[in-house]
Amino acid sequence: MKKPLALLAAALTLVFATQPLAQKQKDDETVAKLVEVQGSVLVSRDAGLVSGVELQRLLPGTRIITTANSGTIIEYDDGCRVRMKENQRFEVEKDRDCSLLAALPIIDAPAAVGLPLASILIPGAVGAGAVGTIVDSRSNQTVSPS
Repeated sequence: MKKPLALLAAALTLVFATQPLAQKQKDDETVAKLVEVQGSVLVSRDAGLVSGVELQRLLPGTRIITTANSGTIIEYDDGCRVRMKENQRFEVEKDRDCSLLAALPIIDAPAAVGLPLASILIPGAVGAGAVGTIVDSRSNQTVSPS
């Protein structure tokens, strides 16, 4: 007799325990979700970085990063959709005009090397006839005339 009562108590506990979780999911402050997740999509919050999964809910301030051969769509609850291709980043925003939302490249294109950059790297060198060499720290290759 004790065993069936224990099973019934456990079942009732499980049923009632899931009710607040379902309610919380509905009333939380998420504004969007991930859809059509392909490849490695990373989701970042203050607490850390995790792999994104299909239908994952997103809070404002959440950062999404796609890696090589990856992509996803951020679908806002109001129907706005932001398509992310490989090597892009996006931060979920609340109450923003849909036409202003766009994914950006993870790494911006390198700036052209010009006189203002040379004057920052070698103060006083511009106009003094000095020549410097700029080296790309990632590949250790010269990217300016030496």
